[in-house]
Amino acid sequence: MRVILSRVGFERTPPLRLGARLRLARRKLAVALPPAHVLAARLPRPRMPAIPERWLEATPYALATLLVAGVTHIASVLILPAVAPRDAAARLAEAVRAGDLAPGGLTLLAPDAAALPYEDPALALGACLFDLRKGALRVTADVDGEDWLGVSFHAGGRVFHALSDRAALKGKIDVVIGDAAQIAALEDEDDDAPPTQQARIVAPEARGFVLVRSLARRSSDMALARARLQRVGCAQIGK
Repeated sequence: MRVILSRVGFERTPPLRLGARLRLARRKLAVALPPAHVLAARLPRPRMPAIPERWLEATPYALATLLVAGVTHIASVLILPAVAPRDAAARLAEAVRAGDLAPGGLTLLAPDAAALPYEDPALALGACLFDLRKGALRVTADVDGEDWLGVSFHAGGRVFHALSDRAALKGKIDVVIGDAAQIAALEDEDDDAPPTQQARIVAPEARGFVLVRSLARRSSDMALARARLQRVGCAQIGK
């Protein structure tokens, strides 16, 4: 009977083991699914939206407009300090004329001077204008080392030299500013003289101003700070 069933194809197939079943499932899955690169090729690719032609035609004009606007802005910012009718030097000159002239030649500015609106209210301010065509300028001050005193030299819209009482030699600040010829003349005079502690600075322009600041540690010390400014000397020398 078994022989007959096997011949006609009705013999019962023995059950597969677990390992064989897994191998068979993997083969069927490999046949059913194509490779990964084939799947990636079949997926639809995203398309970038087309840029309108009129936008491409307007791009050079837009870039040129931005370039011209940027150059104009930078040029106006750089030129404005030179062409402004009331620059810092002009406003300070008005404040000097309205201030109190100290014996040493320094002008004490009012605490609320409009020419210097952003100064620290704890600072007493003094200034003097110079014109090197009338001679070199000498700035002197005696310092005690206990209170802060700062001096800055301005010309051409910038600070070209600055120092504080920490740079004083033997308790004294002594600075001469002038043009190249004036400083050279002073150096020639010192050839046969003893060494000097005087600082000599060549100014970039003939006209400018000196700003002196004196610190009041407390609001009650403002009178002391202003008195310190009265001992600062600021005067033209020679020609």
